[in-house]
Amino acid sequence: MCAIEGAANPSPWDEVRTPFFVVLGSAALFLMFTQRELFDATIAALTTLTIAVPIVVRAVGLMAGKRIEADPPKV
Repeated sequence: MCAIEGAANPSPWDEVRTPFFVVLGSAALFLMFTQRELFDATIAALTTLTIAVPIVVRAVGLMAGKRIEADPPKV
């Protein structure tokens, strides 16, 4: 008999993924409707962080003497 893919016990992430995103979405909606300035500042900070992380990783790699390629190497 063939085992069905995904029929094994769910991982811990599978069990907490839905409640995690429900809580995250609820918190975002709460902030959006009750604390608009805090919500806007949080979104701005997250956007900046999203942009800054790859730049910092690349800078650290260059300082360490390793070159990080943006494009995959050509064969």
